[in-house]
Amino acid sequence: MKALWVTLFLVLFLPGFAWADSYESLTITNATGGTSLTASIYEKAKWGACRLEIAEIRYTLDGKTTPTSTVGVVLEPLEWLILENLIQIRNFRGFATGNTSANLKCFYFERELQAEPTR
Repeated sequence: MKALWVTLFLVLFLPGFAWADSYESLTITNATGGTSLTASIYEKAKWGACRLEIAEIRYTLDGKTTPTSTVGVVLEPLEWLILENLIQIRNFRGFATGNTSANLKCFYFERELQAEPTR
């Protein structure tokens, strides 16, 4: 079933990354307070897609909770995180759960994320 979701994601979303409006490669460390995305890069984005590399992180999207090694949602290397709107992008905080820093590669889009293709 996981292979089906990965294939579906690659077919539907990956070609669109060639037309991303902005991009950043961010190092996520285990520094107190977590790491946020770069406002000057995502400033006009309506949604984003990020892929994690190297090490596991925990993240939060509520803008209030600080991620730690035990708090937040786990994101494993090679998994994707879809940030559905500017609020989620702005509120993202990431924290590397171990001593190894992670690398988060994010694509930002200025057009709306559509659930169905337009006809």
